[in-house]
Amino acid sequence: GQTFIVAVVIGYEIGRRVLEACGSYSAHNGAGWHSTATCGVFGAAAASARILGLDTTQTLSALGIAGSFSGGLWAFIHDGSQSKKLHSGRAAEGGLLAARFAQQGITGPSQLFEDVWGGFLKTLAAETAAPEALDQDLGQVWKLARCSIKPYAACRGTHSAIDALGLLLTHLQISAEQVDDIHISLCGLLQDMCGGHAVASLAAAQMSLRYALAARLVLGHCRLEAYDDARRSDPRIAHWMSRIRLEVNPLLSEDGEPVVTVRAADGRQASLCVDIPLGAPGNPLSDEALEEKFFSLAGRALAPQHVQALLAQLRQVETLESVAALDRGLT
Repeated sequence: GQTFIVAVVIGYEIGRRVLEACGSYSAHNGAGWHSTATCGVFGAAAASARILGLDTTQTLSALGIAGSFSGGLWAFIHDGSQSKKLHSGRAAEGGLLAARFAQQGITGPSQLFEDVWGGFLKTLAAETAAPEALDQDLGQVWKLARCSIKPYAACRGTHSAIDALGLLLTHLQISAEQVDDIHISLCGLLQDMCGGHAVASLAAAQMSLRYALAARLVLGHCRLEAYDDARRSDPRIAHWMSRIRLEVNPLLSEDGEPVVTVRAADGRQASLCVDIPLGAPGNPLSDEALEEKFFSLAGRALAPQHVQALLAQLRQVETLESVAALDRGLT
C-alpha cells in the first residue's frame, strides 16, 4: 500500500512537471494538445517504473519510450466525439507498456527533453518550452498538492462559473424561475474550449459551459446524472442554454476565470468571478463531499455494500500488504 501511494505521488509529480516544461496548461492545450494524454503518459511511466522496481537506467528508458507513446488532440471539441474519453486510459496504457519494455531491456532515447531534433519539448512545445521546470524545486514543491478534485461532472473550465452562479442566486435570493438573463465574460481559450452548444453526446455536453449553467439552474446540481441521456434532452435545459450569453473579453488572461452576471426578473443584477473554484487546493472539497462523489460514481457500477467495503479499504490503503486486495471490491 505504501509503495502504491509513493508511485501515485511520483506519477503526478512527473506528469505535471512535463506539462510545466511545455509552458504550462494554457500554452500546451491552447496549441491543440490534450495534456492528459501527452503528459500523462510520462506520469504513468514513472509510477509504473517505481512499482516494477526499475533502476535508473531502466527508468530513463521507460520515460524515453513513453515519449513515443505521447499524443492526444483537442479535435474532439468540435463535434463532441468520444476520443477524449480514451486519453487518460491510453496514457496509462502507454506508461505501463513503456515501463514493461524497459524492464525487458528495450532502450529509449536518453535525450528526450534536451534541445535536440526529435526531442519532446522541441517538437511539441518549440515556442513555449521551459525545460527548467522539469526539476525546479524537485523534492521541495510537490505537484500533487496543486491538483484539483472536480466536484462537477464537467470540464474544469466550467467550474468557476458554476460556483459563481450558485453564489449569485443566493446573494440575489432568487430561484431559477426568477432569473431573467445570464451573461458570461470569458477569455478566448475558454470560449474555444467550452463555448459550444452541442449536447447530443455526453462528451459534448460535459465540455459545454452553457449546459453546465443550465443544468445548475434547472436541476440544482452538475453531478454525473445531470448529463444522462434524459437530462440532455430536457426542454427546460435547452431553454436556458438559449438564454445564456457568452462574450469574449480580450482583457482577460488565458488563465483567468470568467465573470458571471445574473439579472433577475425584477431588474436587479449582480456579477461575480470565483478565482478559486471549489475543489481547488485553495478551496478543497470536504471529506463528506468527497465521499458523496465517490458513492455517486462507484454506485453506478457496484452494489452499495461493495462501495462501502471498498471505501473502507481505501481509507487504510497505506496499511495493505498488497493492493491486490482492492480487486475484490472492484469486480
